[in-house]
Amino acid sequence: MTIDYQMKKIVFGSMPANENVVPFAAAAPLLTVDAIIEGRQARLLLDSGSCGLVQFRKRLRVRMGRIDLDRAASISGMGGSARVSWFRVVVSIGNDSLGSHDIAITDVDFSPAYDFDGLLGFAKMGFRRVSFDFQKGLFGWD
Repeated sequence: MTIDYQMKKIVFGSMPANENVVPFAAAAPLLTVDAIIEGRQARLLLDSGSCGLVQFRKRLRVRMGRIDLDRAASISGMGGSARVSWFRVVVSIGNDSLGSHDIAITDVDFSPAYDFDGLLGFAKMGFRRVSFDFQKGLFGWD
């Protein structure tokens, strides 16, 4: 399955040749990938609907002193716009550095039974296309 954000299409079939590909871990119905956030390992849930990169505070492995506060960040919702505290971090997935991105640190935490530290909302991070090969367990993007 491929989600093409530029063409605004979801395509079922074989996975196209993506620029970047990593294995994903599956624990039905959740898919996660291993990432590096500011040099520290994190397991992120693949989530097309989240607001970018989200890390659960209780599972945060990055020292807050190394993260730069982005004071210009805000979030908009149906009730209007509210100022929030976001941070800038360097993120990598597999061998691909995604560069510096905003990360939301939240006190919300899932059950310890779920083995992930946060969410990777790839649509908001500038991914143009994402693909899932469920037979080979691969996640691809460009």
